[in-house]
Amino acid sequence: MAKKYLKKYFQILDSLIYYFFCQKKVLFYIKNEIGYLQQLPVIERLKENEKVKLFFILDSKCELSYEFVEENLKTLKSVSFKALLFTKFSCIVVSDFYPHWHIRKSPVVLLGHGSAVGNGSSDVEDWCLLCWKQLNINVCFVNSRAGFEHLELLPKSAKNNPDKIFLLGGSIKQNVAKKTILRNQEKVLKVNHSIKTIVIFSHYTRYSLLINKGNYLVEAILHECPNVKIIITGHPKLWTEKTTFKYGNEKLIFDYLNEISRSQDRVTFHDSAVTEELMASGDLFLCDYSSVRVELAAWDKPTFLYIDKKFEFKSDSTKKMYINSSHTFSTLEDLSHLLIQWDENLLPETKIKNKEIYEYFSYDPEGSLDRCVYAINKLLLTPYIGSSRWKSFREKSAEDLSNTFKIN
Repeated sequence: MAKKYLKKYFQILDSLIYYFFCQKKVLFYIKNEIGYLQQLPVIERLKENEKVKLFFILDSKCELSYEFVEENLKTLKSVSFKALLFTKFSCIVVSDFYPHWHIRKSPVVLLGHGSAVGNGSSDVEDWCLLCWKQLNINVCFVNSRAGFEHLELLPKSAKNNPDKIFLLGGSIKQNVAKKTILRNQEKVLKVNHSIKTIVIFSHYTRYSLLINKGNYLVEAILHECPNVKIIITGHPKLWTEKTTFKYGNEKLIFDYLNEISRSQDRVTFHDSAVTEELMASGDLFLCDYSSVRVELAAWDKPTFLYIDKKFEFKSDSTKKMYINSSHTFSTLEDLSHLLIQWDENLLPETKIKNKEIYEYFSYDPEGSLDRCVYAINKLLLTPYIGSSRWKSFREKSAEDLSNTFKIN
């Protein structure tokens, strides 16, 4: 017990010395390409503050190359893993589960990377809640009404932890998406829609679309709609973890999709993170329980949602939003029937509109970047976790969060 208090007082003293006598430093921990898209606008905005020095570090399993990130970020300096444990930062900005603990305490800010919450399988812990309750994450952005409602599922020990702040955020990626929609509106209208485009997205976990149906999917689509173009992409871990199909094909999914895109003129394969350009090109979307479903809703196009027969959503409210806003299928026969209806303009209206699912999982995307940068700037003016300024910021954040999503 004495060691625990001694460590705490050392961290407070260290933080005070750093606060009053050292240049402010912010570290961006880049875990994957999806999270990087959430972090990049924050980095660009913080570059405008000459009083703050920015650093980055790449997770050892990140699919992005060090050379790419270094060139992309230009003025940021990198940090080694050895230096990471002993360097003091004003805050560390992450987008996902954070695997490190620090001798010199630095507040860890979790932006999140996917728009959805509660969309995983019922047999595993929800990833968002798992990250929120992690003891070495201190500032958690709650990005939507869905997030606020799921916050109630956190254990009280995590929700009431004085070392944690839950505050109003928003998906920065969605903000970028809206700008891209406006920027591409004219370009999209000029596309030749005599040939329709189907865009396929897939998660990487065991109930996902490509893992379970991928090696028959293209053939099934072209059988019913021989004149369409098909664009296939998915979560980067489908490629980096060398994932194989669950049934009927021992090839790596990555190798198979490369081969079929070379042999079929109408099939294109993208092995990078989902881009707005891909979404803009789609007349119809196929996806699974991935957070991409929410991002697709911004384009307000028909969406076919793959639901494996053994899959059950972690959250009933998320299940309702996903299923009632989409046309669902579990087998390729189901998909064929839907494709025929789509081709003949006979698809029925969904119970929930794309606008509704988008707004439930994405609060005010336009203001998300401003809120994030504001929070980081508040942390730059906060001497240490638990200080009077920390407590004031924590109380104000909880009040703003509650007032934003309270039911009238």
